[in-house]
Amino acid sequence: MVRFGVWGKLALVIGVVLELLELFRKVAFGRLIDKQPVGRETYPAVKSRGAVRVLARFLGLNLLLTVLAGCGGVEVEEDLRLSFGFGGNSRPFQMSASAVQMLPIPGRAFSNGNDLYPIDSLSANVDVITIVPEYYGIPFDIFALGPTISESHPWTVRMTALLREVEAAGRPVILYLGFVRRSLVGLARDNDGELEVDITWAPSCYDFSLPEAEEIGDAYVNYTRWMTSRFRPAYVVNFVEANLYYEECGGSGAAWDRLVDIQRRAYDAIKQEKPGTEIMTAFLLETLYEDELDGWDEAQYLEMARMKYDIFGMATYPFGRRFSDGSFVTPFELPSDYLFRVRSKHPEVKRLAITETGWNSVSISVGDEVECLENFPYSEVNFVSAYLEELFNTAHREEFELVTWFSFRNVMPDTVVGTCYDDNSVNPGVCLGDPWCEALNFAKQNVRIPGEPALFTEVVLKSFGAMGLQSYAGTDKPVIAKRWSRELALPLE
Repeated sequence: MVRFGVWGKLALVIGVVLELLELFRKVAFGRLIDKQPVGRETYPAVKSRGAVRVLARFLGLNLLLTVLAGCGGVEVEEDLRLSFGFGGNSRPFQMSASAVQMLPIPGRAFSNGNDLYPIDSLSANVDVITIVPEYYGIPFDIFALGPTISESHPWTVRMTALLREVEAAGRPVILYLGFVRRSLVGLARDNDGELEVDITWAPSCYDFSLPEAEEIGDAYVNYTRWMTSRFRPAYVVNFVEANLYYEECGGSGAAWDRLVDIQRRAYDAIKQEKPGTEIMTAFLLETLYEDELDGWDEAQYLEMARMKYDIFGMATYPFGRRFSDGSFVTPFELPSDYLFRVRSKHPEVKRLAITETGWNSVSISVGDEVECLENFPYSEVNFVSAYLEELFNTAHREEFELVTWFSFRNVMPDTVVGTCYDDNSVNPGVCLGDPWCEALNFAKQNVRIPGEPALFTEVVLKSFGAMGLQSYAGTDKPVIAKRWSRELALPLE
C-alpha cells in the first residue's frame, strides 16, 4: 500500500483574420462577474457560490508549482504573436512524457502507469519514457548505510515491478529523481510487508548544515547509484526543482552549500555507475523568474550553476501565472524568450531541455458546496494548442535536447477538475460512493502542507489534473494530440 503523496480551435488563426481575444476582463476585488463579452464569443470569468471570503484570502497567496492565486483575467494585447509553425523536416530534440495518473483509491494515489494506463501504452507516442519514482518515496534509513537494499523490501519489490513494466515498453528511460523542493521526498518504510510513504518525516526547509543531515545526503547519493544500476537510463534528472529550496529556505548559505555538495556527489555516482548517461537538472523557471513574466534572478542562477549537469533542464508551468494586477496569463502573452531566457542571459549554456511542462485544457473549480470557485482560472484546449506550438517552435529554433510533457494522459478526468465536491467531513455520506469525491476529500483532510488551508491541496492536485494530450481514459484530445504526433513523426537530426 502506498499512501497518498503530495504531490487556438488553436487560438492561432492562419489566414484572413486573427480575432483579438479579450479573456477574463479583470474582476475587481470583491466584485465577481459571471460572463464577459469577448468579440463574438464569451469567456467565463471566476464564478463563485459564496466564494468572496475564499477569494480574498487567495488574492495575496503565492502558490507553488503552478498553484493558482488571485482572481480576474487577462486582456490580450494587440501585439499577439502569430506562429505559423516551424516547418522543418526534422527535429533536434527527443520527445518524452510520463504515464503518471492519480487513482481514486485510498492508499494508492499517484503511480507511474496502472492496469488501464500501462506504461507500454506510451511507446508509440514518445522517444523516451519519463519515470517519476518519488511517488514511492526513498528508503533513506537503509540507503544511508550503503547502495544496497533487500530484494524483499516492499520498496524494492515495487521498483522491480516498475522496471519490468519499463522494459516491456521497449523505450529508453529518463529517471526523474527528486530529493528536495521545500520539503524532502517521502520516507519509504516497510509496514508489515506493505510500502508506506511518510511525506511528513522531515521538517520543511530542512537544515542540511546539521551534522545529522550527512546521512540523508549519503542516502540520496546511494539511492541514485542503485536506481541507475537497475534502470540503466539514457537520462537522469538529478534534483527536481531544488531552486525552490533556495528561494523558500533562506537562499545561499551553509545549508545550500551542503545541498549543492550532495547534488555534485550524486552526479559523480551516476556517472561512475553508467558513464554514458546524460544528466540534467530540473530547475523551475517560474522561481528563477521570481514569478514575473519578464523576471530574472541572477544571484539564484549563479547558485544553480554551481551544480553539476550535462544539460540545463527546465521545468516550467506558466499556466496560472499572474500579472501584477492579479489577472491570469494566457499562452499568447508569454514573452518570446520565456522558454530560453537562460541562454539569452548566459550564452555559454549550450544545452537546454524541457524536463517537465504542460497546460491545463479545462477550467479548474475548487472548494465545496458552501464556497466553490469556478474558472480558477478558465482554460480550454485552444490554450494548450497555442502553448504547444510555442513550445515546439522554441525547441526547434534553440535546438533543445529534449521536450517532456508531464503526463501523456490526464492525471484525473476533466469532470473532476471542474467539480467542487461536497465536504464529507461535514456531511458524512455526501459522496454517495463517488470515488473521486472520496479521494479529493481524503487528500484535503490528510495531505496538508503546514500553514496552508485544505483548499491549497485541492488546487495543487487539480493544477496538474487536465494537462494530458489524451483524456484520462486515453482518448486523443482534438488538435493537440495530433500536433504532438505530427512532431513525433519528424526524424531526429
